[in-house]
Amino acid sequence: MLQSTPSIAEEDENNDNEQYDYDRLQFPIDKRLDTSLLKNQHEQLPQITSTTTTGLSSWRIPRLLLNFISVSPHMLAQAEERLYQDLKNKYYGEYVHIRGDNLIWTVRSLNSPPDTIPIVLIHDFGCASGIWVQNIDFLSARHPLYMFDILGFGRSSRPCFDQTNNISAETKFVESIEDWRIAVDLQTKFYLIGHGFGAYLATLYTLRYGQFIKKLILLDPWGFNPKPDENQLNLSTPLWIKLIAYITQTWTSFSAFRYFGPLGLPILKLLAPRWKRLAPIDSSYEKSNALYEYLYHVNVQPASGDVGFQALASWYGWAKEPIVQVEHSRIESISDEIPIVFIYGSRTSIDNTAAHQILHQRGPNNTYIKIIHNAAHFFFMEKPIQFHEVISEILTDLPVYFRTLASVDRTITTTVLPPDRFRTIESLKRLNWNNTGPEQLARAEMKVFETLKSKFQGRHIPVSNNTQKIWTVYSNITSKNYPLVLVHGFGGGVGLWSLNLDQLCIDRPVYALDLPGFAHSSRPVFSLDPIEAEQQFVDMLEEWRSGIGLNEPFILLGHSFGGFLCAAYALRYPKYVKQLILADPWGMGQKPDDWQTSPMQRIPPSLRSLSSVIMKFSPLAALRAAGPFGVKIMKYFRADLRIKFEKLFDDDRVLVYLYHCNAQVPTGEEGFRTISDCLAWAKQPMVDRIQLIDEKIPIHFLHGEESWVDVAPSVMAKSKCDNVTIDTIPNAGHHVYADAPIEFEAYLKRVLINKE
Repeated sequence: MLQSTPSIAEEDENNDNEQYDYDRLQFPIDKRLDTSLLKNQHEQLPQITSTTTTGLSSWRIPRLLLNFISVSPHMLAQAEERLYQDLKNKYYGEYVHIRGDNLIWTVRSLNSPPDTIPIVLIHDFGCASGIWVQNIDFLSARHPLYMFDILGFGRSSRPCFDQTNNISAETKFVESIEDWRIAVDLQTKFYLIGHGFGAYLATLYTLRYGQFIKKLILLDPWGFNPKPDENQLNLSTPLWIKLIAYITQTWTSFSAFRYFGPLGLPILKLLAPRWKRLAPIDSSYEKSNALYEYLYHVNVQPASGDVGFQALASWYGWAKEPIVQVEHSRIESISDEIPIVFIYGSRTSIDNTAAHQILHQRGPNNTYIKIIHNAAHFFFMEKPIQFHEVISEILTDLPVYFRTLASVDRTITTTVLPPDRFRTIESLKRLNWNNTGPEQLARAEMKVFETLKSKFQGRHIPVSNNTQKIWTVYSNITSKNYPLVLVHGFGGGVGLWSLNLDQLCIDRPVYALDLPGFAHSSRPVFSLDPIEAEQQFVDMLEEWRSGIGLNEPFILLGHSFGGFLCAAYALRYPKYVKQLILADPWGMGQKPDDWQTSPMQRIPPSLRSLSSVIMKFSPLAALRAAGPFGVKIMKYFRADLRIKFEKLFDDDRVLVYLYHCNAQVPTGEEGFRTISDCLAWAKQPMVDRIQLIDEKIPIHFLHGEESWVDVAPSVMAKSKCDNVTIDTIPNAGHHVYADAPIEFEAYLKRVLINKE
């Protein structure tokens, strides 16, 4: 520890920089703090060239007003030193000169292990390098460590940004990072770690200068998703939110905050109480106060970096030029040789859709997603131990199968957060309106299954490189007969087979699964291309087969949308399909020219006329919008469902179950909508390709006599294939397995193949 090293803020008293005269007049010289931060004592303070909304340097401001505003880089320097007091390792702080007479405040580790790969840390918007205080001792003990304040933030120079030119702002940010790398003589490849806005800049830097990046590690990254389409998501923007969006685009993010003067710090504590929990080392008052003071002084400096951010950001905070866009991904320009790791907190408000799209695009060999549970956006401060475990695993380049402390820590998983294309808006709109979640769904499912006489077990089967999971219930798996796999339809779940499971598992293994994106399974993000979305469903079914251990031929039975996917699976992966049963399958036929009347003749004309409007919404959006009234609405509109299950129970448990299945984030629903044409037909009808299914696989169509699903495509399939049969159950509708469970089970007993 250095007891008498002068602060940067105290050096060069003869500096005649007019912009800082007011700081010397008001700044009291305190006693030096015991600090681990060594300083270059011959550097000058960075020039403030910003002439933006604060305008402190554009005219002579009365000293009384300056004293009230209390804007001082000296105060920021002292706040940073107080934050660093209890660090165990030593660090060197200096201003690094880059183009444009700008200075980048840089802190680097001393005495780090030689011959190891360096780490570079880039902080988030509204922060500075001190935000890593809980992590740098751990990281610097293993790697040379560099962290800097982004140009326009913290203690770095504050140049002018053109708020109307996002290309200019992006270039200025990225080139300043490259200038900094050259200035610090960082010639070897390094690990680049960015958080929030810093992750966005880290990605942009890798796009241009990927030759210097060993690994790109993105912590809760901002700016990856395109701005959602409100019409598509069935959301309307409240006037007050539009007003806030307008104000934040007209001003900079901290404009008003800068003029709170002595009230600024108390207001920060009031508006951001979470920072008290994130205080370094312990939760003492002194430590939390040091963090508050540091962040306060970081953000009351003259506007610069926040102006640059405003140039890059669209309304609600989405990037004007997101990394993942509707038609292409900018990430494609990053070499596959650079691994990309996404780390999220389970309670973050950051949308993780893009991470899953990138994982799907690049593949699991060089793209990874990690989740730290019970942590939000600043998880590296909330859960530093778990974060260090994850980072240790990432930086050691261990093989995938190698078990580490992080891989056995239940607070760290690769389980997918519920991804969607509209988390930020929906969080503003829904709040706690929908009283639902995985726990409520699990309880509702147990209520449905408690009437079963057979013993069923349930577990999640990981797929997609452990980033997704498919919920599966199964019974009688020791039987030597051909296994039967049940795949539900749109909006359903395994609970809908409860009328049939006892009978079906008597003489064979039975597996029932929740399709990805539905019910109790994970909510992956599906492509907006119908062919790719179908392939995603089918590929995850194949991974499920491998994960559950079905390495012998099995019988595949699908209902409605599940029947469509089962046919698509048999088309793509015929090796293990012994027999294909399609119960009132959806998506077989082509959309007819007279689709307004056939085969939708049973739908009221008033609803048919609204089909073009309905297609703008997610199919079950109204159910989610109803919130706590969802079950009552289902009870009113789908009273028939309760009647179907009266044989098992005489209450509303099946309606409660279906409500919780479909009140979750609707990614499977969105995948279905992508594949469908006006909901009732498929954009890629199965009848056009069913003849390509291996002719050795028997295909059985089973229809309900009163179903809205047209039988004509099944007849057409039979005319194309010799291995097709068609049967109809009288007095049964679309849910043939529930309308006539006895006849349904008798049919299966007759047609299902048994081992000799």
